[in-house]
Amino acid sequence: MKATLKERKEFSELLQRYDELRDGLMDYTMKYFDSMGYDIDGYWCRIIDGDISNIDDLRNQVEAFELILEGLSKLNYIFG
Repeated sequence: MKATLKERKEFSELLQRYDELRDGLMDYTMKYFDSMGYDIDGYWCRIIDGDISNIDDLRNQVEAFELILEGLSKLNYIFG
């Protein structure tokens, strides 16, 4: 699927958010760091080729990691 300029922009913005989430998660855990990096690289290769057929997958991935980061940021150990 060849992408329009608008679709490429949305895809790029999602990738930027994904990368920012990766950085934000480093404050709490390194568990996802490598896998997220490989995933981000794979998505960048797709957009360079003009293929955004996985945009729904990317959007879901970004939303899932936003929830993970939100949850981790709300942890408040009292006795831990």
